[in-house]
Amino acid sequence: MFDDDDEPLFDDDDDSSYEDDEEEDADPDEDEDEEEYDDGGASASGGDGDSDGEEENLVDDDVYSTADQYPDAAEEDFWVDEGDWSVKDYEQSAENLFGSHEYFGDNLVSQLTDQGFSHYKDPAFDRVFESISPGTSETLQLFERNGNLSAFGFVPLAVLEALILRYPGFDFSGLRTTVPALGDKVPPRPLPPELAKVQEADAVDLRKYCSPVSDQKQTSRCSAFAWTHAQEMSQCIVKNDSTRLSPNYTMLGI
Repeated sequence: MFDDDDEPLFDDDDDSSYEDDEEEDADPDEDEDEEEYDDGGASASGGDGDSDGEEENLVDDDVYSTADQYPDAAEEDFWVDEGDWSVKDYEQSAENLFGSHEYFGDNLVSQLTDQGFSHYKDPAFDRVFESISPGTSETLQLFERNGNLSAFGFVPLAVLEALILRYPGFDFSGLRTTVPALGDKVPPRPLPPELAKVQEADAVDLRKYCSPVSDQKQTSRCSAFAWTHAQEMSQCIVKNDSTRLSPNYTMLGI
């Protein structure tokens, strides 16, 4: 979301760069039905544009390139996967296409090493991580820089809270949280009769019922925040109750 006071990203007042250099030469009797988008008198390829009705491709994207632009790739690297590709097939194809790039194969360790971190591996820490929650030692990695230990990776929110209590001196700002499994899906049910008979309006302004904007920070709770604020808005509309609810409870308790 953007604050209403934010500056616009583009200045719409200055449109001099979009003026048609050939506007003065336009035929005043030209049929208005043939009006086209004003692109400054230039086509996508930099020429004067064609008027024969053919649409020009305005996108110059290497995603749609051909094999001859990748010296190590073959035509099969551009085929659509029909479900018969294995993991190794994908890995080999990716190497054929992008293996010569300087950042190909870059991973968390190499990225953080470039930032001055050193990968820190201690079996004692791994045992503690596993005692807090099995599998944590596989999703959490420690790195050292300037004598301080920092954690990176993904863990459930409850595990993050336990780690913070256990190791208050660690930097956990690089650690992200995951949403736990919520069980089987609930099949959709019909609306209650009192809601099903409500006449829909073309537009409704709900801002007066909405909760203040919140910051999920590093917890990756976007869905929990959305559901919780929707619940807050509903109870404000129905009961005029503006009590704030907990996104943490939403994610962990439902």
